[in-house]
Amino acid sequence: MWSEELENRLHGKNVASSVIIYGQARERYAKELAKAYLCEGQKTPCGVCLHCLKVEKDIHPDVIVIGEDGASLKVSTVREMRADAYVHPNEAKRKIYIITRAETLNASAQNALLKLLEEGPSFAVFFFLLPNPEQLLDTIQSRSEAVYCFEDSSHEPSQLAMDIVDALKEDTNPLELLPMLVLLEKKKRDEFIVLLDDIIQILVERVKENPELYLPKLEVFQTLRANAEYNLGVGHMVGFLIAKLV
Repeated sequence: MWSEELENRLHGKNVASSVIIYGQARERYAKELAKAYLCEGQKTPCGVCLHCLKVEKDIHPDVIVIGEDGASLKVSTVREMRADAYVHPNEAKRKIYIITRAETLNASAQNALLKLLEEGPSFAVFFFLLPNPEQLLDTIQSRSEAVYCFEDSSHEPSQLAMDIVDALKEDTNPLELLPMLVLLEKKKRDEFIVLLDDIIQILVERVKENPELYLPKLEVFQTLRANAEYNLGVGHMVGFLIAKLV
């Protein structure tokens, strides 16, 4: 999963030192990305070098997970992380901080992070895991690379998802979308969420072709997908889409 995408991500000259990771599989993706950042194999991540194996077993001293205890992240936590970030890595070439539940960072805590993101040591890397990038301040977002990760990158979107995205084309009457959206109210919640992931997967590709048209649509579905984690009913979610798209 994601092997080609991860390898391509690290082939550029400027490897991101701050990454916002959102989507259904964000925790698994963060682990795979940490392997890729620290890997010493020929293929990245190789999965068999000492760094990859330690990351997989959650015992790598240079991969620090913050917030996994479920507590909200406060300024004091950020200050401790900031002090630790200037200590050189133990074994690897980089030191990675995986900040789970980053949506619990209040404005003060995020502001405390800014200087670290701007002027911190070159070996320090930060992964922010949360349902929706919009839950972070614009100043954090602008200094980070955002990655949306699906549960399975080999999954083929459904025909219904393709039909809905096709109805979002520029020359299509938005009212043609309405009957399809109304029918979605009959879906079970789990089925509806899978459909949202399919639509987002298609839109991510369409944005590359026509960002002006598809980026606003992608943002609508990403916002809804993030909010779906808070147990919204299908009827409320369909109503949101109708209000935004029709």
